[in-house]
Amino acid sequence: MADPYDTVLELHSAGRLAEAEALCRRMLAADPSHAGALMMLGVVRAQQGDLANGLQCLDRALGIAPDMAMGHCFRGWALGLAGRPEDALQAYGRAIALNPDYSDAWFNSGHLLFALGRFEPALTAFDAVVRLEPDFVDAACARAVVLTRLNRPLEALAALDAVVAAEPRFAPALNLRADLLCELGRHDAALADAERSLAIHGGQAPAHVSRATALHALQRTAEAEQELAAALRLDPNLPAALMMRGVLHREAGRLQAALADCDRVIALSPNDAMAQVNRGAVLMMMERHEAALQALNRAAELAPNLVKVYATRAIVYRHLKRLDEALADCDRTLALDPTIGQIAGERFLMAGLLCDWRDRAARVADLAQRVREGQMVAPWVAVTSLDDPELQLLAAKRASRPATAPGQQTPPHEKLRVAYISPDWHEHPSAHLMIELIERHHGIETFGIALHDGPETAMGLRAEAAFDHFLAAGKLSDAEVATWMRQQEIDIAVDLAGHAGGGRPGIFARRPAPVCVNYAGHPGTMGADFADYILADDVLIPPGGEAYFSEAVVRLSTCYLPSDTRYAVDPIPTRADAGLPETGFVFCSFNATYKVTPDMFDIWMRLLTKTAGSVLWLLVENATARRHLREEATARGVDPDRLIFADRLPRATYLARMSLADLFLDTLPCNAHTTASDALQMGVPLVTCPGRGFAARVAASMVTTAGLPDLIADDLAHYETMALDLAHDPQRQAECRAKLSAKKPVFDIDRLTRQVEAAYAVMAKRQAAGEPSAGLAVPDA
Repeated sequence: MADPYDTVLELHSAGRLAEAEALCRRMLAADPSHAGALMMLGVVRAQQGDLANGLQCLDRALGIAPDMAMGHCFRGWALGLAGRPEDALQAYGRAIALNPDYSDAWFNSGHLLFALGRFEPALTAFDAVVRLEPDFVDAACARAVVLTRLNRPLEALAALDAVVAAEPRFAPALNLRADLLCELGRHDAALADAERSLAIHGGQAPAHVSRATALHALQRTAEAEQELAAALRLDPNLPAALMMRGVLHREAGRLQAALADCDRVIALSPNDAMAQVNRGAVLMMMERHEAALQALNRAAELAPNLVKVYATRAIVYRHLKRLDEALADCDRTLALDPTIGQIAGERFLMAGLLCDWRDRAARVADLAQRVREGQMVAPWVAVTSLDDPELQLLAAKRASRPATAPGQQTPPHEKLRVAYISPDWHEHPSAHLMIELIERHHGIETFGIALHDGPETAMGLRAEAAFDHFLAAGKLSDAEVATWMRQQEIDIAVDLAGHAGGGRPGIFARRPAPVCVNYAGHPGTMGADFADYILADDVLIPPGGEAYFSEAVVRLSTCYLPSDTRYAVDPIPTRADAGLPETGFVFCSFNATYKVTPDMFDIWMRLLTKTAGSVLWLLVENATARRHLREEATARGVDPDRLIFADRLPRATYLARMSLADLFLDTLPCNAHTTASDALQMGVPLVTCPGRGFAARVAASMVTTAGLPDLIADDLAHYETMALDLAHDPQRQAECRAKLSAKKPVFDIDRLTRQVEAAYAVMAKRQAAGEPSAGLAVPDA
């Protein structure tokens, strides 16, 4: 006759809970101290949702038989269901202490440790299971997942390879391996695994998610969305599918939908750290940075070793201007995974903003090598730190996705319809540069698209009034913006951001207009097949430089960069009001601090040393950056009090203050751009040394157009000599100021507008004739 306890175990395993409970009651009626019956009654009641009663039964059972390892294991399981993870781990630990070979206790504790982000002890637990039961494929797969979280992807892949070799039809292993292969950049192999899993078990939602992940990595977005839809039809609450769909929503600019999917995942899996990371990334894109920080802090609590937590939080800290914390998170990220080129670039930028120059030369070389190896380094970092146009092109190509729609072949309108797309139609330097060009357009019909929620500032309102048509597209996805542009029958789409902050290249990848132009935002190439032209000039991209641009180069006969001549200027302050000494020569560089390099600072300190009574006036707000610069001055034998730090001011006040400078000192490898324009318009001479890249030649273009080409140095030694000679030659200073004053406005905006419109006309004519984009020199107009 079968033992009733064995029968209870069989009924429980078969899911026949009511029958198991009834038998337990009969056993306890016969023997109230039957520990096994009490334990199984507790398990059944916990499974039925009565956790309090279930735990009470389990506690009673262990009171009778405290050395029952299975009882402690089941108690750990029930405590986990009750949301008491630490108590659950103690219970599992007691079970293992009683029976070190108890694989179920090791397995359950491993899963709980993993959920808590304790990856090293989780790995220890799964190692024990695999050692005890080499054929336990679920444990082997769980071990591989932990290895990926510990940034040991090759070991994880080897573990999954072993599982698939032993169980070729085990779909979970195929799905996991597909996801891991995607992370390793082996996208075609990932897709093959996902499709093999679907062929074996076509009705499994996880296999559809794995296939979607691979398709997304292969930039087959529409197919990826179809796979996710299939997965969610099979399982509407599958966290992995919702998570992946949220990523696609985020990348397409559907931020509200992305946030909703993140919130659903968190509701289903409150301890899922990656869901919190994704939520933080979405909130960051929505410019809700404090809320993003909360989500990422929660992710860090859940998974202290999860790389993406710190990689994402570093960028949020930068937006919040908490630069020291941003730098620390970059270092945490690289300590966990040194191969993330994007964070190496972000770290370089953070260190630059803080004027932290430790190991700078080695870090420049490291960035260059990462670009050569094909790592993702942000194009913005490449153009501002690597004065090598070949590397800048490589970085841009690596960051760009191919066009997702074919180019249009439609006849242009008689009056061209030109759309200018920017995230900066507010109080931003780009808007101040572009606004008057828009206002002076008469030969074309203008459409302004703001990649934010509309005019909230005086500049925003001015921009809205400047365009013939205006769309606030902050809440629209990339696809919705592109569709709107097609509905408006836009002839030429002009990207005023590109790879710079807030840019949305995904709009242009959808080919929203027959011609797409890269202009004035990102100081370099897009490296993309959907950017047809780039507007430049002969100084900016000299002959032969076309090889480093994916776009056809259109050279204007004047400086490519617009400038507002309708700016307001407050009354000029006294030197004392501006924090300057009453006497002495004022060298000035109002560039962003990341543009200041040790080589430039060496020159500037020598200029101070050789110019008695002079000061260096810098726009530096961050306290750490100020401290570092004072320390660097001291190390070079210069009194740090000769550095005068300025704060940001409203534009009209800032321009008035700028006129107090005697000489603007440019930077290399990234020049002054808007600030160079401001200095020249306020009558301040500017000394520059052009480099090889686009960002290193902008100031030279401006100085040439301003009529002061003799202030362009041949190299940095010449730059230093030129600046020193000018500082010691009051007559030459006066002559430079007189030239700038006589050329008011310094930049001929009417001429530039005619040039730009003429360029647009040629682009449209070529497109209408079915001709590919090609280089163009626009004659003076």
